[in-house]
Amino acid sequence: MRVIPTRVHGVLDYLMGIIFIVLPKVLDWNQTANYFISILGVSVIVYSLLTRYELGAVKWIPMSVHLILDLIGGILLIVAPFILPVAGDGVTTWMVVLGLLELLATLMTRTESGVAHATVTDDVGVYGANQH
Repeated sequence: MRVIPTRVHGVLDYLMGIIFIVLPKVLDWNQTANYFISILGVSVIVYSLLTRYELGAVKWIPMSVHLILDLIGGILLIVAPFILPVAGDGVTTWMVVLGLLELLATLMTRTESGVAHATVTDDVGVYGANQH
């Protein structure tokens, strides 16, 4: 059941990206866990900026591809504590919970946004003005 609008998903993307960057520093995670989740956080913010949805800046990546990247990120978060040397059960718990939240949001988000994109056949110029 896809009930989360893409605009709401966009807000969640940027919040999760920031959480992924800030959380390991606030909770003093080891270097491996810190690097892993921080890189994931920066990646989420970058591909969100490039996504063709209401909160994307460039609107290049289709929403379906964005959701696949979210799905991969959620799976990586769940699996990482079991294959990387992240210290402590607290880190493992945080990563698994964040990964599950990422998967849940991904599976509940609508695949189409309200943002149209220009195609070669569109009668729209560089600045959005009709060319007639």
